[in-house]
Amino acid sequence: MTDFFTIQPGETAAPVPSGPVLCIGTAAMRRIHRVFLWAYSEAPGLVRSAGPGDTARAAYVGEVLGNFDKLLHIHHEGEDELMYPQAGRTGTRMCVAR
Repeated sequence: MTDFFTIQPGETAAPVPSGPVLCIGTAAMRRIHRVFLWAYSEAPGLVRSAGPGDTARAAYVGEVLGNFDKLLHIHHEGEDELMYPQAGRTGTRMCVAR
């Protein structure tokens, strides 16, 4: 597994794989949803990367995953406060599309 929190030589950002389109909004909105899907799909391998007794790595992994959880929570709060009320007023359809 590639540690997606360490930028390798020549990389400028973590890779974002193709995947389901979680909204019909802007490209930026689709991108952030794909990043979350990707990050959480990588999480089990990241957890396994902390070997037995490697408490420093385990603490780092826990902090990183905790930060993703916080970011996801903040992202959803933003959707709840800014996007969904507007979509309700305009009748915009939102769905998961594959």
